[in-house]
Amino acid sequence: IMGQLSQILISFADNTMVGNHDSKSLAAASLANALFWIVFIVGLGITLGLTPPIAAASATGDIKNCKRYFKHGIILYSFIGLLVFSTVFIG
Repeated sequence: IMGQLSQILISFADNTMVGNHDSKSLAAASLANALFWIVFIVGLGITLGLTPPIAAASATGDIKNCKRYFKHGIILYSFIGLLVFSTVFIG
């Protein structure tokens, strides 16, 4: 909850600072903030999807599947991270 609250406060501070300029700058900052939240929520949803299978495998003592899920998760999240990085920073 504190992380989400801090992101909202940062967005509010950004919009407050940019709002002192002109309406086009404020619109651009608000759009960038909305796009950031879309990427953030999608990424959060994808990463939270791996927690239940790992917990279920751990609860049954199936260490082999825990390792497999973890390894595939790291590979998947690394690929997604590189994809988002290249989209945002390289264009």
